[in-house]
Amino acid sequence: MAEARRVELRRAYEDGLAAVDRDVKLEETQLEIVRLSCPDGRYDSEIATKVATKFGVVAASVPPKRPRGRPRIYGLNDPRPPRPSRAKTPAGRLRAASMRFAAKRSSRRAPSCEISAIPSSARTSVPKIASEIGRSLMESTIAGSRGVDAIEADQIRIEVAVSDHSISVDTHIDRELVELNSVAPETVETAVIDAALAEPTVEVEEPKPKELISFLTCDRDDTEVAIDDFVGYSALQHHYYTTHEFTTISRGEFEHRLDYDFTDAGSIEKAAPEVRALFKGYGLSTHFPTYDQKQPELGMKDEDLLEWLKVTLFAPPRGHSDLENYLREYDTPRALYRMFRSTVEPDIQEERIRVEEVWPAIDDRLWYVELHYNDYKSGRISLDCALVRVAFEDHQNLGNLSDEAQAIWDKVVDAMNWFDGFSRLDMAKWAGRDLSVPHWHRTHEGFPGFMYPERLHHAVLSDAFRETELFLKYTPPTDDELEEVKRTMPDPFRVHD
Repeated sequence: MAEARRVELRRAYEDGLAAVDRDVKLEETQLEIVRLSCPDGRYDSEIATKVATKFGVVAASVPPKRPRGRPRIYGLNDPRPPRPSRAKTPAGRLRAASMRFAAKRSSRRAPSCEISAIPSSARTSVPKIASEIGRSLMESTIAGSRGVDAIEADQIRIEVAVSDHSISVDTHIDRELVELNSVAPETVETAVIDAALAEPTVEVEEPKPKELISFLTCDRDDTEVAIDDFVGYSALQHHYYTTHEFTTISRGEFEHRLDYDFTDAGSIEKAAPEVRALFKGYGLSTHFPTYDQKQPELGMKDEDLLEWLKVTLFAPPRGHSDLENYLREYDTPRALYRMFRSTVEPDIQEERIRVEEVWPAIDDRLWYVELHYNDYKSGRISLDCALVRVAFEDHQNLGNLSDEAQAIWDKVVDAMNWFDGFSRLDMAKWAGRDLSVPHWHRTHEGFPGFMYPERLHHAVLSDAFRETELFLKYTPPTDDELEEVKRTMPDPFRVHD
């Protein structure tokens, strides 16, 4: 039984290798077609048609007849010349000058760069590599724009190394060709040649969870992977994805805590006195609608309306004696509410927003302020890092609220006692923010520079303070457990439709 299974797996493995070989040959053919279609670095539609016909991509046919009307000035074989640069900054003007210089040189000489890729088991998309190649060539490009014939395009060799965790791009200059083709020393500055002969290396890290790096990395020098090793690797991967868990951290686990409880928006006992005093009708009914003209029975009950009238329209110093006089005149609380609706309804609507939007948002702020403050006090992060993370969470949190809810959120948060430096007013002072200028938090409007000090803008935009801690729980399998996973997991060689 085991031998038959081995034969079956080996046959599937060989079929997969054959499919990969076919794909490689197809890619080589396509690259050859592209190379022959651009003889001088420019695309020629007539040559491309002949090349495609030669390789059997398209059938030979009579070229189409040009339609009636004025012929086009520019076409595929005669592109429109580049427009003058509209750059406004020194960096933009330098980049435009480099592009114009490269266009002039390409018309005289066909550029050619030798690019060699080191094979790896990782599948990385080309756009990720292209940006790193351009960044590594930037110094040589600028040097070439200053010294006209300092370095030729065919003297540059690029090596791209792709691994499971990073992309490395090395730029090498052939020193012998530089010496043979260089111009007179007096026409080129020595600093330009020294900068061009440098070999910069750009390393792009792609962070992964520690568990993935430890247990799911499969680095091998050989290009072929044995069937047993591949099955074991697939089993380990399957075990991780089916058994790891995300752990949660509650407020009770923090050493430093804030003495507030916002878990129940309707509980008067859990609300702090300074917070409860901000709202006239804290804990009263938030039934909607307050009044329905067509179906009055769908509105708020009379006893609830009476309680709202006591705390809004007839709050001290007016007293309840005036309320009794008004009720004798208007007969019911609903009729009295209809008469003074513009005075009573804003307070009822504020209570609705408090219960539905503001209280959950403040409960979230209590959690992440305690989390980052405890990380700061334990020495894991700096004070700036903790404040940046809290500011980011505040902006994301407030971005989900309406403008009315944000105003209520500010009022409640300002009345609470926070850790030193982590209140809204202290963080505004830390960021250099003028609170007299209103700033509505809208996450779709771009980078909120007013939330951070100007000295940290670049670091925040480059994700220097990004959270990398993962709340994961994973236990690696034993040998017996791994063998059991191999027997029960789906077939790794199965081709999905």
